[in-house]
This record gives sequence, C-alpha cells and structure tokens, in this order.
Amino acid sequence: MLGLFTNRSLHIAAALAADEAVARLRAQVERGTLRGEVQRGGFALRLHGLFVHRFYQPVFRGGILAASSGCALSGRVRTPIVLRIFVWWWIGFSLFWTIAAFIGTQAWGEGRWMPLVGLGFLVAGMFFFRHVNRFVAGLADGLETTIRQVLESVA
Repeated sequence: MLGLFTNRSLHIAAALAADEAVARLRAQVERGTLRGEVQRGGFALRLHGLFVHRFYQPVFRGGILAASSGCALSGRVRTPIVLRIFVWWWIGFSLFWTIAAFIGTQAWGEGRWMPLVGLGFLVAGMFFFRHVNRFVAGLADGLETTIRQVLESVA
C-alpha cells in the first residue's frame, strides 16, 4: 500500500536437484552469508549484513519445488513484520493526533495550529518510509542476487 512496503513474488529456477539446492543454501547459512532456515519443504532467508540491522532486512519465505530440469525456489520477499508494525503505528498515531487536536481546538478554541503537527508527522513519516522502502527493496535485490549466485555456482 502506498509503496511503503516491499512485497513481491520471486521465482528462482536452478538446474540442481532439490536436495542439492537445500545443501547449498544451508552451507551459506552456516558460513554466515545468509541467515535463516532451510529445509526440504521450505525456507526463510535474509542477508547477513554487517551494517544493516535485522529490523530492515527483507525476508524471502517460500518453498523448494521440484521441476523437470532441476528445482525452483518460489515465494515472497517482504518487509519484516516489525518494520510494518512500526509504520502502521506511526500512521495511526499521526492520524489520532490530528483528529484529537482538531476536536480539541473546536472545543476550546485555542491552539489552532496543533492539527498541523499531526499532519506534519504524517507527511514526514510518509517521506521517510518511502525512502526506507527503497533501501529495503535494494536489500531484497541483493538477497535475490546472492541466492541466484549460490544456486548457479559450480560446487
């Protein structure tokens, strides 16, 4: 909604058996390149970043499907739930402030500028979150590239 969150489908085909793909992804998790869990039935992966907190790391969740020429990883890359909750909290607080301040100014007739503070919170938050989403989308691209390289590399 409103371009605030990274949420896209991702399908990565590989010319590997599903068990080999699982083994390669687990090896990257053990090395520390990727973080998360990899099992035959599914996975949840994110990049390990030295300078990026988990709060911002997009998560690729999905399953490993057998295909005629190997396997495929299919799932969704999404903004972490903690960041989504924070964004919705910020928007809710901004709207609450604006409505409460408007009602208060109508009742007491003072502080007519107070609803503008809430609108300022809302506009600043939308601007900030749009830029954070660009950052998270870049991390999602990096995650996709890393997984493709792991699956395409010669063991």
